[in-house]
Amino acid sequence: ASQEQASGVDQVNRAIMLVDQTTQQNAALVEEITSASHSMKAQSEELLRRMAIFKLTLSEAEKAAIPTIAAVREYAARSISQAFCESTVEPRALPTPVPRARTKKTATVTVGADNRQASREAFEEF
Repeated sequence: ASQEQASGVDQVNRAIMLVDQTTQQNAALVEEITSASHSMKAQSEELLRRMAIFKLTLSEAEKAAIPTIAAVREYAARSISQAFCESTVEPRALPTPVPRARTKKTATVTVGADNRQASREAFEEF
């Protein structure tokens, strides 16, 4: 009987060690994911900072078609949740942008020194 008890205790000890190993592996993975997410956040903030120098002139319809930051965050959170969890929550679709109305523009061609001056005037810095 004591032999069976010793065998049972040994099996319990091995099971506990396996659970402990799995817990440690999961903790390490969580740390890696957290580090990667912080790195991605820093990179996205840097990208936003660099992109802020570009200014676009948008019509009111185009501005209305751009999803809000909150909508993009909600969409991303649901997508990530769905990818890592087995939930059946469907991510909300982002609004589709309204196509720009095309306007017909005529080009003018100048010859000589006036051409260089015209191209300088046409260039616009942001």
